[in-house]
Amino acid sequence: MRQRLLNRYTVQWFCIVILWFMVAFMFVVPDGYYHGLSVLRMVLGLGQPVARGLNFVPSHISMAVLPGVIRGRVTLCNSTEKTLSNITLTTSCFCTKILGPTSIPTLPPHKEVTIAYQIICPNSGDLQEGLLASVQGAVAKVPIGVHVYSPILEAQPVWRLPTLVRCAPGCATDPVLVPFHPYSSIYSIYISSQIPWLHLSQKLLPGRGHVLVCKADGEAPEGPFSGFVHVQFDALHQTGSTDIPITGQIRSKWQVHPPQYTFGLVAQNSPSPLQTFQIVTDELLPADLTVRCTTPSLEAHLLKHFAHQASFSVRLLTDRPGEIDAYVQLKGGGKTLIAIPISAFVQRSSTRVATIAKEGDNKK
Repeated sequence: MRQRLLNRYTVQWFCIVILWFMVAFMFVVPDGYYHGLSVLRMVLGLGQPVARGLNFVPSHISMAVLPGVIRGRVTLCNSTEKTLSNITLTTSCFCTKILGPTSIPTLPPHKEVTIAYQIICPNSGDLQEGLLASVQGAVAKVPIGVHVYSPILEAQPVWRLPTLVRCAPGCATDPVLVPFHPYSSIYSIYISSQIPWLHLSQKLLPGRGHVLVCKADGEAPEGPFSGFVHVQFDALHQTGSTDIPITGQIRSKWQVHPPQYTFGLVAQNSPSPLQTFQIVTDELLPADLTVRCTTPSLEAHLLKHFAHQASFSVRLLTDRPGEIDAYVQLKGGGKTLIAIPISAFVQRSSTRVATIAKEGDNKK
């Protein structure tokens, strides 16, 4: 009987000691208590508790932006009557980054702190981001909903340029103006071509708005082409860049067949090779059409001359050894209409070499 009573009192005193220990732990070491409570909630699958009195302002953020990097600010407020210590700032995704310190040592009662952040937005789609502030195992969160406009120029997924027209292959195209419409939030934009021979610049014209000036170099190939343009922009609290696919076509008013020619390797004093060229054009050929060469090693003759087509021949003279890089030019109306590149290499003949060597020996 006495042993049973002793066991009962022992259990009661043990429970009283545990109770007082918990009270002391709560009031003397509050951080450890809240941390233990947080761990217990996580173990039980209840998630982290909400930090009472620690609030973000605004409590929810929703925005529509362009592809690129967007920056913003929120305010973290302590609405409690006590100082909060060791506040940790984190984000819900790697797309979002805290700009500045990621911890707050102390936040006095009824005080606030401004937190800067940035979000890297993709080319399209919606994002659900968030900023989190953790203190003593509890968490305050501000959800950030992002809708991304795409593409940034209010254009189709593929930007189709108009046909670029030039006089003939090897000539630069005439400039073409292409209107485009950036979003009103963009105050600075720069568009560049990723095609080496395609040059782009943008202008703001009265009555027409934003236009893109497109021009291709003479090395541009005839026919359809495709590639990308790179767009950089600045908007309110945002900077970004993106690549937009483009397609287009280059057409020559003068169709020359062949557009260029090489005679290749030719022996000196061999029979002179001849090449004929055909020209077809949408324009009316001038009456004073002539053909000339930029080197005396070539001879050109106009064969036929009609309203919209003509033909001429080019002969290579083989009496002069060496490399030839020249042009055959069609002229009319006081200007050069087209220039066709011609190349060849006239190799010094072995007979000629032997003769020169023999003459050298006779002089000795």
